[in-house]
Amino acid sequence: MKTTVAQNGVTAVELMVVISIIGFLAVIAVPSYATMRQNLELNNRAQQIVGDLRLVQNRAISSQNDSSHGVRFEQNRYFLYEVDQGGATTDKETRMLEGGITIILPVGIPSESVLFTRLFGTTSASAQVDVGFSASNKKTITVDPIGKISQ
Repeated sequence: MKTTVAQNGVTAVELMVVISIIGFLAVIAVPSYATMRQNLELNNRAQQIVGDLRLVQNRAISSQNDSSHGVRFEQNRYFLYEVDQGGATTDKETRMLEGGITIILPVGIPSESVLFTRLFGTTSASAQVDVGFSASNKKTITVDPIGKISQ
């Protein structure tokens, strides 16, 4: 009568195959993860800018301090400001763009700013702000003359 011995464990070849598969999957996943994180950061920053534009627009509509309110954009930061009835401009808050995100070629914005009219929250012209890591990886935020802000 023959007796069989049960084998427990794995061979070195099986172990190497599994490790190779895990390594291959990691090589594919890491760049995708980095791109996903970059896109998430860009979406969050664009949403923050949209939120700040709406905040400033609401300040103008409510006629806070009897002033018009606006946002002035620079390459790596933007300012929330107010313009009183005499025309004097005062910066109220500064927002910094971090993580390599910048304002890219603000197109259609007079003096690189968006100014909302007091009581109505409209602008004198449509505006477009591109924010991103590069011209090929960006989000565009638009403000219509009627005051509609969209991304």
